[in-house]
Amino acid sequence: MARKTQLESEFEADFMERLDAAMPEPGFWIKGNSAMRQGMLDRMYLNGGHWAALEFKKDEKAPPRPNQPHYVEKLGEMSYASFVYPENADEVISGIREAFGVEG
Repeated sequence: MARKTQLESEFEADFMERLDAAMPEPGFWIKGNSAMRQGMLDRMYLNGGHWAALEFKKDEKAPPRPNQPHYVEKLGEMSYASFVYPENADEVISGIREAFGVEG
């Protein structure tokens, strides 16, 4: 069944709820500010002493803005970072759970 097309902001809100539900307890979300540093990612997710940096896209074909691939790479070297869109949402949730040491 085809997915209903969502605005990026709707997908972001749904993903945040799904990730919190997939974790042992809800985490904290911090909104990025690309006005301070061009290309900074959309959200930081903090939970259980770990963090993830996420850049939301409405679909897998949405192009990254300048510097976003750089920040995904660099922040991913420090902890966990990823582009996230409806087509890879389940994979990103699994990756965060694994990176944060969540069993099961």
